[in-house]
Amino acid sequence: MSEPLPRRVAVAFESAVGLLERGGEDTELLRRALAAERDRAGRTMSVAVVGRISTGKSTLVNALIGEERLATGSQELTYNVNRLRHGPEARLLVHYKDGRPPRPFDPGQLTELTVRRERRPEEIDGIAEIVVELPSPYLRAFELIDTPGLDSVFGQDSLNTLEFLGLDPGEVRSATLRHAASADGLVFVVPVRGPSAGDSRLLAQYLGPEFVAATPLTALGVLTKCEQEWEAGGPHPLDLGR
Repeated sequence: MSEPLPRRVAVAFESAVGLLERGGEDTELLRRALAAERDRAGRTMSVAVVGRISTGKSTLVNALIGEERLATGSQELTYNVNRLRHGPEARLLVHYKDGRPPRPFDPGQLTELTVRRERRPEEIDGIAEIVVELPSPYLRAFELIDTPGLDSVFGQDSLNTLEFLGLDPGEVRSATLRHAASADGLVFVVPVRGPSAGDSRLLAQYLGPEFVAATPLTALGVLTKCEQEWEAGGPHPLDLGR
């Protein structure tokens, strides 16, 4: 029986990197690039979910992991990056911008750390990302990155919300772009009544030079809030699709 594909890929990478090492300085740049891709291939695939505020990103992430973990609703605002990965039990670990050691929290405090800033403003301002481990079987093959809404620079209402919370819109936007650019896959969330001009501008950012990994094979769009188009009193669309 042949070896599993991941093992064969790892062996191929090691062989290629070893051959390039013989070239010395002439092949050093190529060797580094290939070694970086080798390391990337050995990691669990990461998928970033991005879009404007209140487009249903967190609702989609909850559906993908099969449980209600992230805060949802039109009045909720996710302004910290949440990285959800598989683990033997529910755990929450906060990573800080200043490099201090990560700090564990009770998993039930996730909403408080991502939405309700007024309870612990100093704590939340210094967060780089929140890592959530869950025993969800759906997270065995990949990890999900739930990012803050990206329309703060386009919508005055969103800008006012961020300023009310005492947040720098540019910093929130940069965090989302940085995590999305480093992800292996990209899910762009658009409400069914979109896309708007803001959606088009945001999408253009993900087709730029910073997102060379965003291809038709690694990026897709998802229409959310489809229930807004359901006919009142008519048959349930899910029943029709069965």
